[in-house]
Amino acid sequence: MHGVWAGVWDLLFPPRCAACGGRDGHFCSRCQADLCRIAPPVCARCGDPLAPASGRLVVGAPVRSSRGVLPHCAACAAAPPAYALARSLAAYEGPLREAIHACKYQGARRVADALGVVLANAIPPEVADGVRAVVPVPLHASRLRERGYNQAEALAHPVARRLGVPCLPAALRRCRQEAPQARSGAAARRTNVAGAFAPGAHAVWGTVLLVDDVFSTGATADACAQALRAGGARRVHVLTLARALLRVQVRDLREARLAHWTTVAITPGGT
Repeated sequence: MHGVWAGVWDLLFPPRCAACGGRDGHFCSRCQADLCRIAPPVCARCGDPLAPASGRLVVGAPVRSSRGVLPHCAACAAAPPAYALARSLAAYEGPLREAIHACKYQGARRVADALGVVLANAIPPEVADGVRAVVPVPLHASRLRERGYNQAEALAHPVARRLGVPCLPAALRRCRQEAPQARSGAAARRTNVAGAFAPGAHAVWGTVLLVDDVFSTGATADACAQALRAGGARRVHVLTLARALLRVQVRDLREARLAHWTTVAITPGGT
């Protein structure tokens, strides 16, 4: 019934885009088209872009998978994380950053629902492979009361529906509310989240897909993956809406996209 009334309300009062304010949905098609999407080459493990100018060098023996031999970054070679692979839809900048801020700090639940659909429509095949359940990164009870909902869970439900598997928010619990991590470095983030997560009331098995809004250093994803594996998961994949990148990485991605569309435009028959 809530969905029906929400649809009627949207018909009478078209929602404004959280990023640009246009009346074309909670996250409009124009802003979706402007996303700085992350595309190969990326680290086979953590999904970090490996564009040459970014300085993310490929070292060690490449990772072998069903899709062939894939590169991986120096950080994953030195200290492989507990998750098997992580992928993100786009860079944490521009319209996507604005929309995520609306979800997290302005209580815009409908925006989170819309972003969940965007994420569900762009699940990489390697992320979906063998997944038996989807688990959102949990909020601490105090933060959940403050925010009113968990934006990661709002993202996870459309992803689970697209994959045809259960969404299990209770499979993971946050034991404590750690200090804000926005301005922390990688080492501080790892220390901050150490022991912050534990297996929840709902058992997990096989391959589990962990869903969150933003991937920064990977410390939260790693801590959650450790807890999920302790709770019975054999393998953990990670999918996030956005990834915090260096400015040079964002530049590389945008230049690569521009080069791609320029090539398409000048190819006979291209559109």
